[in-house]
Amino acid sequence: MPISVTVVDDRYTVLRCEGEICVDDFLKANDYLYSELDETLSQYQILDTARPTNIELSEEDLRKIAGQDKLAARTLKRVFIAVVATEDFAFGLSRMWAVYADDPRVKTSVFRELEAAQDWILSMQEKAT
Repeated sequence: MPISVTVVDDRYTVLRCEGEICVDDFLKANDYLYSELDETLSQYQILDTARPTNIELSEEDLRKIAGQDKLAARTLKRVFIAVVATEDFAFGLSRMWAVYADDPRVKTSVFRELEAAQDWILSMQEKAT
């Protein structure tokens, strides 16, 4: 699967992208994330885009993905998503997605390193408790 979902310490999820990625991969991962996992795990996410060989996403695709996140946030009350984007192209796409995901219930941030994303997600959890 191009996007794998891993639970870390029963606190948050990491979605790792590998190989060729398209909109359907993100939509399927979000479907799983928002319908199958515990609320806390769905609320706190890290999307790691450090390993894909190719990302095929249009502006409309980014809107669809952001729409899923905003819809889920209505049910979950808040969603925190940290994106790890080491490559400039993925960083730019992530920033565009963040604009489309803009909602008072969706908090996003884009990082160049996984450790920074982990620190941010954990700090968001601490603030919420």
